[in-house]
Amino acid sequence: MKIVTASAALEEKLYSPGTLLNLPGRIQVGGHTIHEAHERGAEIFSFKEIVTRSSNIGAVVIGQSLGPERIYQYIERFGLNKGTGAELPDEGQGYTPPTNIWSASSIANIPFGQGLSATSLESVRAINVVAAEGKLISPRFTRKDLGGSKQVISKATAASMAEIMTEAVENGTGGNAKVSGYKVAGKTGTAQKPQVDARGYDPGKYISSFIGFLPADNPKLTILVAIDEPQGAIYGGVVAAPVFSAVGEYALKRLRVQP
Repeated sequence: MKIVTASAALEEKLYSPGTLLNLPGRIQVGGHTIHEAHERGAEIFSFKEIVTRSSNIGAVVIGQSLGPERIYQYIERFGLNKGTGAELPDEGQGYTPPTNIWSASSIANIPFGQGLSATSLESVRAINVVAAEGKLISPRFTRKDLGGSKQVISKATAASMAEIMTEAVENGTGGNAKVSGYKVAGKTGTAQKPQVDARGYDPGKYISSFIGFLPADNPKLTILVAIDEPQGAIYGGVVAAPVFSAVGEYALKRLRVQP
């Protein structure tokens, strides 16, 4: 979701990748206190670093700048709440509450990925907007091109986001996703699991993930690794990124994609 939030902010020209923001160590919105995965004090982040270092507070600040209506608009543009239309029987779909029922804290938690849901296939399609120069393309299980792609962000915004996602792997939280000889663009994820029979999240239960595409400058593969309820380490950059690296290296060799 941070990729969608950041893409929206760049597309709306609210920030540039180099914009500097003074971020507090914690932020309170709607009676809830938001903090980082790793506690820190007040610190200056560039817009780019908010993504590469996966800052929750940075995503909140960007989300507040966008406002509920634009956030929801871009969630729809990236196809995160409507199913992909792939040739799958009974495909599920994610859900984002409409803005008229958002709580006071929704403007804080939705920009970094809480308070909404998305399927794995929807997540892959959303990341592919960046890989496909800003086009939303529904996945297919056949080689036949059925058309229907739609430009949802500009090529320039997609190129900026691809560079930021590459930096997230080169020097950010996704370092364990590197594949020797290739540039990787990606994003870590560490999501709390919602409780099944009650409101809120299940204490101590997470889904750790890494999603990305490679080669970053000429994408051939998009891979999503999601680890359900990891034991010990929980962060996507630690748990899921190494799996992404191994799968990516194997797949590129099998496809004979040259570095």
